[in-house]
Amino acid sequence: MIERMYSIKETAKVLRKSTKTVRRYIQQGLLSVLKSGPRSVVVPESVLKGFMRPTVEEEERRVLKLLEQNSYRLNTAK
Repeated sequence: MIERMYSIKETAKVLRKSTKTVRRYIQQGLLSVLKSGPRSVVVPESVLKGFMRPTVEEEERRVLKLLEQNSYRLNTAK
């Protein structure tokens, strides 16, 4: 099966970012791209999915924040 490719504009829409931000991610090496022409690139779906997946550190921060919020709510409910 052929992998879906996303243009810069489509990638920006999926990530809810501007095309300028997506280009910055590419320039910084955060997003890998494939050349689709002399002046154009595409983002493979697998790269996009990997980029959107939270890292372990991000997930730990999210869980700790939720625990702190719930702890605060329990302490103030007394």
